[in-house]
Amino acid sequence: MTVRPRGDAATVALVLLVGAPLVVVPGATSVHVLGKLAVVAVGLLVAAHVPASGRLPRPVVAVLAVGAVVLVAAAALSDVGTAAALAGRWPRYEGMIALPLYAGAAWAGARLLGPGADAARWRVVHRTAAVVALGMAAVALVEAAGLRLPGADGLRIGSLQGNASELGVLGAVLLLTLLPVTVATRRPLPFAGVLAAAITLAASGSRAGLAALVAGGVLLLVTSRSGRRPALVTLTAAAGVTTLALLVPAARARLLTTSTVEGRAVLWADTLELLRGSPLLGVGPSGFVDAVGPVHGAQWLTRVGVQDPPDSPHSWPLQAAVAGGWGLAALAAVLAVLVVVLGTRRARSDAPGVPAWALGGALAAVVGYGTALLTHFTAPGTTPLVALLAGAAVAAAPARSRLTPAPVIACGGGGGDGHERPGHHIAAAGRGDGTSVPGPGRATAATDALWRAGAAALSVVLAAAVAGEAVLGTAYRRVGEGDLAGAVTAFGTAQRLRPWDADLTAHAAAAFATLASSGVPGAADVAVAWGTSASARLPASVPAATALSVGLRTSGRPHEALAVLDDALARQPHAPDTLVQRAVTRATLGDLDGAREDLDAAVAVAPDHVVAWEQLAGVLARLGDARAEAAAGRARDLQASFAD
Repeated sequence: MTVRPRGDAATVALVLLVGAPLVVVPGATSVHVLGKLAVVAVGLLVAAHVPASGRLPRPVVAVLAVGAVVLVAAAALSDVGTAAALAGRWPRYEGMIALPLYAGAAWAGARLLGPGADAARWRVVHRTAAVVALGMAAVALVEAAGLRLPGADGLRIGSLQGNASELGVLGAVLLLTLLPVTVATRRPLPFAGVLAAAITLAASGSRAGLAALVAGGVLLLVTSRSGRRPALVTLTAAAGVTTLALLVPAARARLLTTSTVEGRAVLWADTLELLRGSPLLGVGPSGFVDAVGPVHGAQWLTRVGVQDPPDSPHSWPLQAAVAGGWGLAALAAVLAVLVVVLGTRRARSDAPGVPAWALGGALAAVVGYGTALLTHFTAPGTTPLVALLAGAAVAAAPARSRLTPAPVIACGGGGGDGHERPGHHIAAAGRGDGTSVPGPGRATAATDALWRAGAAALSVVLAAAVAGEAVLGTAYRRVGEGDLAGAVTAFGTAQRLRPWDADLTAHAAAAFATLASSGVPGAADVAVAWGTSASARLPASVPAATALSVGLRTSGRPHEALAVLDDALARQPHAPDTLVQRAVTRATLGDLDGAREDLDAAVAVAPDHVVAWEQLAGVLARLGDARAEAAAGRARDLQASFAD
């Protein structure tokens, strides 16, 4: 009996690509990112060896290609540092590490779930999505009970995404993907996945996730070929999830708070101000976190604060604009329109072999995600999955070379739900019309070879990066133990495993600066070496400059340290750690009044900065200022509160 060619490989690829959100790397410095990206890369590598059942339409490919050119040009001209901008910055690495994987997931969606695919592949997608939803919900419920996984922010439920908003958006995407199949087939696993996704979304308290669910429901009203029932069920689910979220105290508090809304408004206003000075090419890929600091004014300081500065403007049009200018934002808008138009056209067509509800659910998830991204950011936990669904939704027939008759096999029977049941005959190649998927032409074969090479290269790079996470864990343990030699060895090994990661150099410099401040012999010179390298690779990075200044000061070069700090604070005048280090340096040079000014500024923008209060108490005492005791008391109170 003839069997479907490489069907197992297609299943493996789909399981990897859809199941990637479940992956975490415990104990890593990047718990929720590199592991997911590595699995996506392997999934693409497997997909590249599966005969194509579809392809991305040429207009989509053209927009992606032009966008890539714009990004490269923006990276070459940015202040970030060309290599760092091209590779992508910590924590999401959205440069040559993550962005090809996002585009590759769309390519894989068209290849694996295009017009030549059958319902069996969609069944794999839905089963895997249900398992992902169940895993997310299980961890979310554990966190709702008061426990936290390593890498969570400690305040909000993040499950295996590490971020409540990201978790909620993923819950909405999974729910939209699974609801139509549940309505159509009433199969138990997708139904369980729907319930799990609803629980996940409710536990997250994510307004972006709820908006995604509503937008997807509206889209289903437009595209559904099986009546309005899936759309009405989706909108009813949105109301139910909202009600459930209001019953969970943590989720209710997040849903009803206005602080994040106000913070987004200020962030967007500051981003627009930033773009006024760089409208053509923006600030380059990954340049936002360093470039936006000087733009932040009094509203940002009072409503949001300076701790944990965002690395994205939290809105996909602005994210595209800051990465590559308004031209890239326009390309992103064109791409969004293309996906909706082409996806709607395919979802409403009578595609042979494709369940009526599969494409509608995929497109609803994509539209919902796009809606969520108006207030959120792309990330490895959601973007590859949505890109896969987008590629499937818009897929065109594979490049034509020659169609040949396909052997017909008995492997499932027909039913109104779009799945085969025993006794039904379908084409072995999966078109369902008695013809096989066409073999590749020369251009297609070259493209396939390119994807295989790229996916293989990224798989190796990311496997090494994940291995480097374990080494980084060792490095930080050595720093905690005061073991300078061990830390130098471990950080050096990690850097060799991830030579493209400029932020690793900066993090190492900060770690050695900590040892230098603690008086560990030899640490100052090591901090200078790593800080110099980090500042060269990330010339606009204030944290890298701050780490370098600590090494310079503790190695007996305070005047050089002061010059570095002055330059850093000229770029980001409200950076509290940098203000503290300049105060310490000024005090070392005998400028106590200047040190007091810096420390007053530091506690004004970061009222909970313990070190700033401790240093301020010491400087005030040396100046004979009566405020010294109050500052010392404030430092003690903060230490006690953090200990609790």
